[in-house]
Amino acid sequence: TGVPHGYSFEVDAHADGPVDPIPITSAGRFAHEACTWLDGVLYETEDQGNAAFYRFLPRRRPRESGDLASFGGMLEALVVRGRPNFDANTAVPGQTFQVEWVRIEEPNPPTNTVRVEAQSKGAAIFDRTEGAWTADDRIYFDCTTGGEAQAGQLWEYRPRGGDGGELKLIYESPGAAELDSPDNVVVVPHTGDVWLQEDGGGEQFIRGVTRRGEIYDFARTVLNNTE
Repeated sequence: TGVPHGYSFEVDAHADGPVDPIPITSAGRFAHEACTWLDGVLYETEDQGNAAFYRFLPRRRPRESGDLASFGGMLEALVVRGRPNFDANTAVPGQTFQVEWVRIEEPNPPTNTVRVEAQSKGAAIFDRTEGAWTADDRIYFDCTTGGEAQAGQLWEYRPRGGDGGELKLIYESPGAAELDSPDNVVVVPHTGDVWLQEDGGGEQFIRGVTRRGEIYDFARTVLNNTE
């Protein structure tokens, strides 16, 4: 459909020298941005304006490089319970949603249609899901152009046993002066603050967001205007 799309790959981090990346085809072929791991599940973001948020459940827990690709598994997309095709741009900071997951029957299509299947089954629609990070049994991810001002959102997903879990909007930018197009995400040890690397126009900042949704500046670019 014109948007580059592909796979998550396994790479042997312990190898001495160049290695061949192994595509995890069962984990989906779409416009990948980031992935993160929690309790045997791989979570994946999709850098696209009408993105879904995904998780991949391997058939068996991997023990060595290559297992994820060879074992196979099930790809699912997040659905807000009782609100099919929930528009994440309409959420209010602090708002919490109960979620469930729907199975993707064709995770490896020849064209960029995984999200089309997901949304046909009620998957929530996000505005460019990008950075992702695991901390304190939660997944944090941002939407680069999410929110009413289309300047960015920060989300927290918390798995809860077999009930699908809970999704919370931690922060939404009111405009580019406060936060402009967040991309990469890192959670700071001890404080739990989330640092967001801007990828917008002009001067770029690393902004910190607390668990209470308060934002502050940590650093800004001085040698260039790029992420």
